[in-house]
Amino acid sequence: MSNISEYVKLYSYLVEYSSEDKAYVAKCIELGIMAHGDTQEEAIQAIKEGTRVHLLMLEEDGDEIPKPFNLREFSGKLNLRMTPEKHREIALKAKAQGVSINHYINSQLK
Repeated sequence: MSNISEYVKLYSYLVEYSSEDKAYVAKCIELGIMAHGDTQEEAIQAIKEGTRVHLLMLEEDGDEIPKPFNLREFSGKLNLRMTPEKHREIALKAKAQGVSINHYINSQLK
């Protein structure tokens, strides 16, 4: 139970206004669950409570509770699939700039 309270604090949340719903919609990125509120603050409170309940249900069912992204370890390596044409295009652009493909892709992601 102690991990649940800590995890609720550490998960990543996104809040956006939905003109369709005429409300703020909050999402827990790691879990993919959503909640609504009339204000941003209400939406955040609702998603945190929804996250807590969701985690309690996972725990009760004996399912694994996903770690928050900021507690996960990332290697820094990413295998990326693309078409041969896109690979060629990126290789040409990288060569034209005098950098590696890896450096070129990283520069485009910033």
